[in-house]
Amino acid sequence: MGLIAVTGREGSDATPTAAKDLAFLGELLAHAGSFVSSDHLIDRVWGSSPTADPVNAVQVRVSRLRRLFQKEWGADGDAVVVTKSGGYVLDLDRQAVDALDFEDLAHRSGCRREQGDPSGAAALLARGLAMWRGAPFSGTQDNPCTAAEAVRLEELRATVVETYAELLLELGRPQEATGRLGGLTSRYPLREHAHRLLMEALHACGRPAEALLVYEHLRGHLAEQLGVAPGQQVQDRYRALLSGRDETPAPPPARPAVPGPARVRGRVAAGRDGVRPRSQTLVQDPAHSRAPDRASARAAAAPTGHGTIPGIPRLPARFTGRAEAVGLVERVLDGPAGNGARAVAVSGMPGVGKSALAAFVAHRLGERFPDGRIHLDLRGGSAATPSAAHVLRQALCLLGAERGPGGRPDPGPAPGSGADAQDLSRLTARLRHAVTGRRVLFVFDDVAGAAQLRPLLEPLTGCAVLATSRSPLAGLDGFTLVRVGPLPPTDSVALLSRLAGAGRVAAEAAEAARVAALCGHLPLALRVVGARLAAHPALSLADLAGALAQGTSRLDELEFDDLSVRRSLAAGHRALARSSDTRGRLAARLLPLLGGQRLAEVTPALAGRLLERGPETGATALEGLAAAGFVVAGRDGNHTMHALVQDYAREVADGGAGHRRAPEPARPGPARRPRSGPRTCTSR
Repeated sequence: MGLIAVTGREGSDATPTAAKDLAFLGELLAHAGSFVSSDHLIDRVWGSSPTADPVNAVQVRVSRLRRLFQKEWGADGDAVVVTKSGGYVLDLDRQAVDALDFEDLAHRSGCRREQGDPSGAAALLARGLAMWRGAPFSGTQDNPCTAAEAVRLEELRATVVETYAELLLELGRPQEATGRLGGLTSRYPLREHAHRLLMEALHACGRPAEALLVYEHLRGHLAEQLGVAPGQQVQDRYRALLSGRDETPAPPPARPAVPGPARVRGRVAAGRDGVRPRSQTLVQDPAHSRAPDRASARAAAAPTGHGTIPGIPRLPARFTGRAEAVGLVERVLDGPAGNGARAVAVSGMPGVGKSALAAFVAHRLGERFPDGRIHLDLRGGSAATPSAAHVLRQALCLLGAERGPGGRPDPGPAPGSGADAQDLSRLTARLRHAVTGRRVLFVFDDVAGAAQLRPLLEPLTGCAVLATSRSPLAGLDGFTLVRVGPLPPTDSVALLSRLAGAGRVAAEAAEAARVAALCGHLPLALRVVGARLAAHPALSLADLAGALAQGTSRLDELEFDDLSVRRSLAAGHRALARSSDTRGRLAARLLPLLGGQRLAEVTPALAGRLLERGPETGATALEGLAAAGFVVAGRDGNHTMHALVQDYAREVADGGAGHRRAPEPARPGPARRPRSGPRTCTSR
């Protein structure tokens, strides 16, 4: 699962390309099989940018989807997108939707396990996990429904990985379990069951020292963030390992990954020969012929462990270094309020870990802000940044102040009313009232620039504000500016050690230092290679260093699951190309020109010549690249470029694969070709 995709006949990609069409389909998929009102669709898809005739806009999207299903599947479009009074139902066979198919595979696996067939149960889970290609609904506009559904699916995925690891251990395949669990514990550093399973897997692989380190990492995170100790089962396993007793715990009782049979939802599924009746397309487990309903799955996937703090992202896994920057940010945010907001702006190049630093500080300062820590993503690198009114509404919602007089939901301005300025003034007053006398921390993540943030600061007098941006945000009054760069070499190796295993890194210390250097000491790149090493226990650091040293393919090596250095740099390049000011657009033009010249250092005069302009224009373009974090200005007027930025600039200059030819990456193909017919997926 990942990007929404519609797979047509013979595996062709039939995904809608228009952003609104994709958002509309995503909203229906988030409620697949359930009624969705037209008013809800208008609010979620057009929200902050209303259309003049919203009812007609909904009808147009419905007609397009029906034509798509008719053309690609030979299905009756009216039977797929069903009209109900005041709204619609997306009525699909469960096997035609990857997310629902994944739920059913997990349920069937649990049934097989109950029947004493662990091998068959593991095979079904492996098949389900192979569907995943990143975060669900990624690439679509944010809204609460798809965000909530994405969280549910991610939690279900984590539960399935744990169940799969249990089965692998039961089948005597601990090496495979170690690979799966390494990535899971990196992503969820407070998930105790996953850590206990990883300890068992490492011990079974003959790596008891690393198993003990897993416990120490978990204990440290729980103590620092929540003030609690690991649970009794984890402690018992730790004591057994510490004492040297070779105790293999009894396998946990068989349980379905997704409990509770219920009715099968959906009417249409298309095969290669056209539309088939549901009875011909649904493959049912002999012992359990009915699939779980969505409510049961959602209840089963509800978070059960510690670690989620409302309002801010999860604690960054294995956060390392940045002691000086963290100390400075905390001192400013925890200082006296004075007459304005205690404000810090953290800036740096793409992938340098700005968001991780902000989330880390927000977690550490939890007790200092008992009235709330509000995280707001301003999507500075996206095609459409949210309006100030949209962000203020989101802040009010997170503060629990989203309702108007009498407790009724506040609808905001009528679509097409032109009341944006009036609405912004009203929302500003409401937010000012909501935070008066309260200790609240606002984290504005991925800010495009000072102009985007400035109108959001007016109502926050007395609050603490932490902003992250690729731009230094030097135009904002009262902000303490903190610029972060790549990690020092020692911290780079320490981060790699925490991600891939201390014993493993210590055993290849020289190669670990080489890998860190080839990653340019960039935290995102280090997290990618750390995840790869955790997922592939047989991969040596020497082999990984050799692959990274092949300069032409280094960015190919720095991709894993939803982590990608190339995509992070491309997002910054796109933001420059879409910039409304001359400086940004000049910078976007200059970057591939520098790549074509294979330059690591450039002067304003040389930049001007590459742009076929004068030194003044070259200086302006370099200022734009520096503001976006692509180059660093030296005191002598020269600008240097990070090694990975050089690789990206060369790719853009050289052309090649579709996603390297321009700042906008091409849409990837379907994750897998369907065996029996087309599918509508919440993934690629």
